[in-house]
Amino acid sequence: MKGRFEFKEGYSYHMPVHFRGMPAGKAMDPLYGDVFVLSADLTTDLDALAPFVPQDFEILEPVVNVMYNNCREVEWMSHGEYRILQFGVPVRYLGNDEGLTGLYPLVLWEDKTDPILSGREDTGMPKIFADISIARRWEDHWFVRASYEGTTFVKLDFWDRAAAGADEIAARNQATRRVNAFGWRYLPHVSGGGAALSHAVLYPSEAQVDELWHGEAKLTWTEYDGCENIIQAPIILGLSALPILGVGNAIRSRGRVILVNSEARALP
Repeated sequence: MKGRFEFKEGYSYHMPVHFRGMPAGKAMDPLYGDVFVLSADLTTDLDALAPFVPQDFEILEPVVNVMYNNCREVEWMSHGEYRILQFGVPVRYLGNDEGLTGLYPLVLWEDKTDPILSGREDTGMPKIFADISIARRWEDHWFVRASYEGTTFVKLDFWDRAAAGADEIAARNQATRRVNAFGWRYLPHVSGGGAALSHAVLYPSEAQVDELWHGEAKLTWTEYDGCENIIQAPIILGLSALPILGVGNAIRSRGRVILVNSEARALP
């Protein structure tokens, strides 16, 4: 008997496509109701950083922002949770005359399958899997770890130094409410070289901070020969080779995030 599944015009599908599709329309902008963040800017060498950023972008500062998110009350996951460790570069998109600025993530490690698959397929975010610890604390010292198959490859430590006041939090929320992320959506041909799909993506979000602390941070890469994680080794070794010339803008925060899926779009 011949199969009866067929694609419907005007529908959107996710893998595996033959189980369901949904009428295409305005995307949902899901709420992340409780997001805990540790973040710091790592100053590095511009020449060492540039090979990791596509030519469609201008690097605004020789900085890699490392950001840990513990995302809870995630609306689209039935108010479940997952964790993220992201490394991103501040950039301007040069492919059109809009003057768009934001963060170009070099990699996002996440610890659950669903956000990895949807973020990669829909918006080109460079998501891969790792086990990411919950943030733990001893007095003013917070620490998180990322590992793969039992091998820790990076550690982030943060020390509280000063709490931000209400006026500073209000000003920050006003200045940084809308945050642009840029992805690169790439699918290789099934066989042979080249891409079946390759283009930049704009993916905005909105953030509201309720608590904010300034502090000090330290990033430590584990000595790593790659055999414990062959697939991810080029990423880990590439990032760990970037010189850390300074660490600044270290913050700890808690608040809410809305992913503005309805305004995500492909960029020319």
